[in-house]
Amino acid sequence: MKGFIIALLSIVCGGTVCAQHNDRLSVKELTLKNGLRVWVNEDHSQPRVFGMMVVKAGATDCPGTGIAHYFEHIMFKGTDSLGTVNYAAEKPWLDSIETRYDELAATADAARRMEIQRDINRLSRQAARYAIPNEFNSLTARYGGSGLNATTDYETTCYFNTFAPQYLRQWAELNSERLIKPVFRLFQGELETVYEEKNMRSDNMLIPVLDNVLAKIFEGTPYASPVIGTTENLKNPRLSEMKRFYEKYYVAGNMTLILSGDLQTDSLEQLLNRTFGRIRSGVAPQRQPVKIKEFDKGETFKVKLPVPVVKATALIFHTPGEDNKDNAALDMVMALLHNSNNTGLIDSLQNAHKVMAAVATREAMRGVGAVIIGAIPNIPFGSKRKTERLLLEQVERIKNGDFSSEALETARRVAMRQLDTDLEDIGKRSALMAEAAAGTDMTWDEYIARRRSVAQLSKADVIAAARRYLSGNYLRVTKKYGSYRKDRVTQPGYQPVKPENANAESAFARRLEAIKTDSIPPRFVDFSKAAVTQLAPQARLYTVKNPMNDVFTLNIVWHKGTKASPVLEAVASYLPDLGTDSLSLQQLGTAFRRLGADVAFEDGSDNITVTLKGTDNNMTAAVKLLGHLLDRFKADKKRTAELKKEYKIGLSSMDKDPRSIAGAAFMKVAWGDQSPEMRRLTPKELAAISGDSLLSIFRNLRRTACSVIYTGNVPDSIVTAAVRQYLHPELSAEPAKYIYTEPRKVEKPVVYVYQAPSTRQNVVMAYIPMPASPGWSRRAAETWLTRYFGGGMSSVMFQELREMRSLAYYAYTGSYNPDMLNMPGGATCLLATMGTQADKTPGAMAVLDSLTDNMPIVNKNIGLARQSIYNSINNSYPSFRTMGSFIARKAALGYSDDPDRQLYDALSRLTGNDMVKYYDSCVKTAPRAYIIVGNVSSDMLKSLERYGEVKMLKKRDIVRY
Repeated sequence: MKGFIIALLSIVCGGTVCAQHNDRLSVKELTLKNGLRVWVNEDHSQPRVFGMMVVKAGATDCPGTGIAHYFEHIMFKGTDSLGTVNYAAEKPWLDSIETRYDELAATADAARRMEIQRDINRLSRQAARYAIPNEFNSLTARYGGSGLNATTDYETTCYFNTFAPQYLRQWAELNSERLIKPVFRLFQGELETVYEEKNMRSDNMLIPVLDNVLAKIFEGTPYASPVIGTTENLKNPRLSEMKRFYEKYYVAGNMTLILSGDLQTDSLEQLLNRTFGRIRSGVAPQRQPVKIKEFDKGETFKVKLPVPVVKATALIFHTPGEDNKDNAALDMVMALLHNSNNTGLIDSLQNAHKVMAAVATREAMRGVGAVIIGAIPNIPFGSKRKTERLLLEQVERIKNGDFSSEALETARRVAMRQLDTDLEDIGKRSALMAEAAAGTDMTWDEYIARRRSVAQLSKADVIAAARRYLSGNYLRVTKKYGSYRKDRVTQPGYQPVKPENANAESAFARRLEAIKTDSIPPRFVDFSKAAVTQLAPQARLYTVKNPMNDVFTLNIVWHKGTKASPVLEAVASYLPDLGTDSLSLQQLGTAFRRLGADVAFEDGSDNITVTLKGTDNNMTAAVKLLGHLLDRFKADKKRTAELKKEYKIGLSSMDKDPRSIAGAAFMKVAWGDQSPEMRRLTPKELAAISGDSLLSIFRNLRRTACSVIYTGNVPDSIVTAAVRQYLHPELSAEPAKYIYTEPRKVEKPVVYVYQAPSTRQNVVMAYIPMPASPGWSRRAAETWLTRYFGGGMSSVMFQELREMRSLAYYAYTGSYNPDMLNMPGGATCLLATMGTQADKTPGAMAVLDSLTDNMPIVNKNIGLARQSIYNSINNSYPSFRTMGSFIARKAALGYSDDPDRQLYDALSRLTGNDMVKYYDSCVKTAPRAYIIVGNVSSDMLKSLERYGEVKMLKKRDIVRY
């Protein structure tokens, strides 16, 4: 959903970036011989390219059926020459499967349906004899790719990944091939995977609320159905309909190819015509305008949320879609109501403690839109009706012009700054290009010009838009306690497919291999990219130049976090809502906003960070104001009380999310009472702490070693002077302490179970303690094993649990280990995690246990796992905006060079046998603990005893509350 995905990106501007004519922002537009639109952006600042195909085909083109989303999954299965050893022999089986699925969709009798499904399973196992599972993903990794993924929305489906630039030709060959003749192989397993995705969504506390609200807002339109489809439709997929969907929408005239990064624009057209020019020509289908059903006067819609005590109310107005001429004015309306400085008219209600929280957001899609203004009344006696009246009063102020011209001008400047920062990085810029390509038929330059039009908006334009769209009937949405019914899907009991050619290569793969490509190692970070100034014995300033625009960021990073002091979580939550002894919170936010600046606080396990963002011309003034804030925070009794209530509500709601519960359970198993969740404050302990005490803790934090990171264009001498004068780095006198809690050993096999009966998808974890990895060779083997076992689509877990058996939606492995420089002798652990439908849990457990005991050795995938680590190193090379933070973080640990260089060198010296030996000695025979969170029946509990002693967990066992 475009409005939610790139929230305030539509509050746009012109001026600064475009006026600079920065070459990195130039987009060359091509049209291939088949009519495919291509946008190419050349940027050599990072050693990577981001590639995306945007298809204007989404859930509104097949409302309720889930076909667009199903098809997204199919696009990873290969073609008639990719992902198969013999398509001619495979095709008759696939044709039979298609026929049987159409028959299934037309059959209501349960017994007959089961008979058809079992026959489909038989046919699928026969077809799988010719399949090469996951070959598309394997080839992506082999040729420098990482971050391979896709997403389906209401109006678009996007396929994307990042890759090393030397593999541009392979990327183009591979990604054009997938679009030309996709084959519906291994579909039965993918159907089960989509069920698992549906289960995961239903277990999320907020997604059903959002689905129900959107269904009401857009009632009677294609936008009323969830993107993933209804359960009933998911049970009855018609492959013939999916083929028709592909034929209609996957044509060149309905797509845009986006490439951004380290490539040569001038030499691309021939390659793209030879590859993507093969896609079928065709024009974008015509879509009828959407007609919205107006809200009734006084209409109220109640949503269920399983959170006690808290009330909530929201007002929703229908607004036009993203192409409407009033969009820019509406975005300014939203900025005046709610903004990042929390100085909007809606924000003022929260700042004055009239409500507990307030927000305003806007959803704009192709033909429809909505403005949502909401608030949480004060606890416990706040009134929803009074809150509604307060919200409407703020809306009326906009409609009556009761806001200053200065406020509007400030909103425009902030919007300009936001656009600058959204254009500066390859990833963010590509997202904006995709937004433009998906929602309009404009050129890139026209799109940016439209965004720039905000600069010409007058106060009268904003008032007119508010009166036009925020008047008349609106929908009142209120919260009531409860949960939505979850659709039940029973596991079908299919036999797993067993592809005989998992290690084979298709003819297409052999053609790619014949393309000669230079072997180029990853680019490592050169620490000289940041200039370093010693501000004090325990404080350093790192400065990095900004080659793109006049937006600066300044981060103050104190090297002490919640590991060392759990109360810092509360401190970091408290500070953003305070004023000073001379400026109220509203006045302070307004002062920052006038400077085009804002401040954010963030807590972490090892650091507490304050980030100041603004424009270089006001850098010194903004730093001075930040210094005033940090020096002269004033405690607020009302805010202190609100913080304590919020903290208590957060803890009481924690057990509504199975993945959060599983994370807390893992930490308790791994670290016992040293688990972060067991060390955090209880509401009772926080209740005993005053606001002044929290500020005292913050003042003590400022005595800790810190790094100040500036990215911008002000001369280093001026930055240094401002930091010294206003931020007092000399306060930092205590050296940073590296903290690592070693994971506990498992003395004997054990299974921990946390009952969450309402869940549809259980979370299953295998916790395996491992010995220390004291040298880089050992750490490299550990990293390689982690990636091979569960680090991507070619991993053992993904292949065996999802691809072959359809037992899980997500299946991955991570490791927890100490920093090599500070604690090379610390023990480590492996954590394998999967999400599986509740009644599939015994089967999924059995497979995971067998994989851990007897890990399959697939030489091709072992090599891919190492290559994927190389790809991750290269493709995560920091942008100029994150360069200083990367260097400062590593330097604080004691590094003078990029540690990934040592990992790469060590990994390059190892063989696959070295990785397997590490598995044999550290994992294969190691005692392990299993953690299961979800709906576990009594019969299932009995079956779990084969894996170890079964121990039941309660909330009090894993969280202090």
